[in-house]
Amino acid sequence: MKKSILLLFTLFFTLLGQAQVTKTVYSTAGTLYSKMTATELSTVTNLIILGTIDARDFVTLRDNMTKLAVLDISNVSEYSGTKCTTNLIQSVQRF
Repeated sequence: MKKSILLLFTLFFTLLGQAQVTKTVYSTAGTLYSKMTATELSTVTNLIILGTIDARDFVTLRDNMTKLAVLDISNVSEYSGTKCTTNLIQSVQRF
């Protein structure tokens, strides 16, 4: 009986640790980092961005959102920015 309870708790906490975290953010260009808490930056797995973005937001995605697996920018109305480096473009392509 004790083994069964221990097994259930272990399974529960394992599944809890692997849970997906979804967040929707309305952002204006360059503000994605300030729209999220430190916990959200490190735990969000699915992100939906609405509004506008620029290269600074892609840097946030690349450098601060290590758990991000799904990125939806289909409703972003524009990409603004004239200074985009090759390294930034290559890192964004992994998404």
